[in-house]
Amino acid sequence: MSGQTVNVTSESATRAPRRLQPRHLVIAVLLCVVIGSIYALVRQSQQNAISLDGGVIERLIPAPGLKILKQDAIGVDLAPGYEASLAIDGVPIPASQLTVIAQLGQYTLNPLVGTEYESLPTGNHCATVTYWTLIDGPAQSTSRSWCFTVL
Repeated sequence: MSGQTVNVTSESATRAPRRLQPRHLVIAVLLCVVIGSIYALVRQSQQNAISLDGGVIERLIPAPGLKILKQDAIGVDLAPGYEASLAIDGVPIPASQLTVIAQLGQYTLNPLVGTEYESLPTGNHCATVTYWTLIDGPAQSTSRSWCFTVL
């Protein structure tokens, strides 16, 4: 055995380089979609908080651009310490027609049979909320408008 050379090659040295398999590509694409979706959701939630007047308006009812039924509520949910009035298509809603839960800052118009607003007509409508702090009163108010579609 002396004088004989033994060639030992590892299996990895002779194996062809790994190729990208289709399943790896699918996994990479799905991972990108998930990361992109998470990013979009976080960014959207930040924009909503910023765009609703620094957190004074907690929720617009219905949300801007939403399609609603004729009997659905229209209104606003404000942070504590604020009061509001509503108008639809430029027409002020009488306070007697609003459902107000002052402790929660909720001001809504709920179309009811036997009231001036039994239902809203089909089509595009815009609502305006005018709100003010309890301390300053309506003389120092701010307004915000949004639109929605009644089916």
